[in-house]
Amino acid sequence: MDSQNQTYLTMKSTTLRKTTGYVAIALLITTVVFALTASEPVAMVSLGIFLMVSAFAASGIRGGLAFRSPWMPMRKAGRIAMFCVGVLSLVLGAIRLIDR
Repeated sequence: MDSQNQTYLTMKSTTLRKTTGYVAIALLITTVVFALTASEPVAMVSLGIFLMVSAFAASGIRGGLAFRSPWMPMRKAGRIAMFCVGVLSLVLGAIRLIDR
């Protein structure tokens, strides 16, 4: 297998990976609902949790705004970046919630 097409899975268990994927989908829906109905800090906390869970559940990513673009595997650097953005969003949202 070519090294460019390898995926770097952090979870080997298929059941655990699928469960984490379903949790990520539920968190995405929750984030959208919070963004539409609740305050911005609550949506930021929810987005942070979603990104942190998705960093472990994601197996690949498609190009933005492309309906049939190729599926690119998620690299370790992408997972780390997604997790760090999630932590940042979670911390900033929590700080804004506490400051209220």
